[in-house]
Amino acid sequence: LQAALAEQRAIAQIGAGGGNVVRVGQVKEGDVIGYMIIGRSTCSSGTHVHFEVRKDGGLQDPSQFLSNKSVTFENSPDGSFSFGGSWSWPISDPIYIEQGYGMTDWARIGWYGGGPHTGIDIFSSYSLAVKAVKDGELFRGSIGCGGGSLSFARVDQSDGIQTFYLHTVP
Repeated sequence: LQAALAEQRAIAQIGAGGGNVVRVGQVKEGDVIGYMIIGRSTCSSGTHVHFEVRKDGGLQDPSQFLSNKSVTFENSPDGSFSFGGSWSWPISDPIYIEQGYGMTDWARIGWYGGGPHTGIDIFSSYSLAVKAVKDGELFRGSIGCGGGSLSFARVDQSDGIQTFYLHTVP
């Protein structure tokens, strides 16, 4: 519980522009921008990408931006949900969903201090590569979390949307 609360605080700080952030440069949709950290890492329960979308600073449901495709849901008891956008996915098939956006079961039992899960947690059994979902400017960063350092990437798109890729390294 303490790790989840620390992660929630770190994510809120990242979304507000916090952390040690370095501008990398322009990226194109599909460019590899990092790699999932294998196993448990700072404020992470295991190998996955916490994928988050913000527009003008406000949280958005990532599933509304990602293209519809077949995925495996491993997020019981929450179950499946749909995808309604046109964006490519940040990881390669096969894709597994560990947790969705919003008031998930983990959120309802208090893992995020009563708040929602702010992104979707996904992983691939094929590749650790994480790709930009749209063109934009790439930033890499880290922030203190649970006694360690949570690593992430961020892509600022020209339409005011920022995508975040947590638990990744260059």
